[in-house]
Amino acid sequence: MLFRSQAAWAADLPAGIQEATSALERAWKADPRTSGMAFPLITSAAETNSPQQACPGARPSASEAMARYCSEQKRILIDRPRLEAVAARFGSWDAAFWLATALGHAIRASSGQSSDQQGEMSAVAANLQALCFAGTLLGQAQGLQRLPPDRSRLSAPFTAFSDQYNVEQGTPAQRSYALLTGLGGTASDCGAMATANLAAGVVPDPERLRALTA
Repeated sequence: MLFRSQAAWAADLPAGIQEATSALERAWKADPRTSGMAFPLITSAAETNSPQQACPGARPSASEAMARYCSEQKRILIDRPRLEAVAARFGSWDAAFWLATALGHAIRASSGQSSDQQGEMSAVAANLQALCFAGTLLGQAQGLQRLPPDRSRLSAPFTAFSDQYNVEQGTPAQRSYALLTGLGGTASDCGAMATANLAAGVVPDPERLRALTA
């Protein structure tokens, strides 16, 4: 079953998730950073029990994550029921956010930063860098469903995790800043030093970070 193509897997997924997957795959192939890399297979974790059971080391490790990159299997495992509910409520952008975050970890793994120690980055900095990479993909993703009037592009990173995970995933403001950086909306970048500084609360445009705290 694991040798099915992405198109075959996507055909089994709800429309909102299919739309997000297709848009991100096109963005992946168009981005110079990832165009030479294979697009990870995106599969429902229901095929292998749960993401944590299928791949204990998958990133992000927080139990609230709806999509995780399993570096050992080079695929993304999704929590289909929860991701389907998010796509139905908020549209394909929110589904794409979770998929793009997992793809951000795939980019880190492919660039030799699969281990926080190897990459000399803290867990929070590594997760913020993955979010920044996610922003670059989302910025190039075409055809995603328009967001509801009461929801912005930063709503997903801001509300992604409960406060108990801030020490690992970054604060809502830091997560939003990281995604916004990938989208080209800050004076920072997705480099290791920049994301390590963001994890420490140091950015080149502090007023932008403060504004995201409100």
